[in-house]
Amino acid sequence: MWRSASEPALRPRHDHVHDRPRIGARSANKRDGCNQSLANVLGTRATATMKTVVPGYIYELASHKPNGVAQVLEFVHKSATAAGEHTLQEVDDGTTTEEVIMVLMDRLTFLNAKLPSAHNSRAISNLRRALDELHARTTDRVKRGVEGTSKR
Repeated sequence: MWRSASEPALRPRHDHVHDRPRIGARSANKRDGCNQSLANVLGTRATATMKTVVPGYIYELASHKPNGVAQVLEFVHKSATAAGEHTLQEVDDGTTTEEVIMVLMDRLTFLNAKLPSAHNSRAISNLRRALDELHARTTDRVKRGVEGTSKR
């Protein structure tokens, strides 16, 4: 879930987009407050600017402007209803991975219409494949009767 404009602004980013560190830059680690490298995870030379606030659930996304306000992306958080139980209940509201992928697909489709690129087209296709896999996973879990639980 994106923070609304009425909520308090996060700290402004003081680094210019071109001055940001490459992958290998660090993201927050909730457990120990230390930073961890993103290079092994992403394996690319792209600029790493996102910060993990709560691993798996809350992320801070940098503005493209040098002094812009960071955006917060929050994913739904579910946990077991009780110790030893497999049924999950929603702890915090948020969006889903599928929803974010659809936003990225829409954004790239919009940009590709303005300035067509084979790179954009391949990125859209790969995002579509990722979305298809996530939908297939959900279909499989529903078929097996384990959707909404922590059962595998």
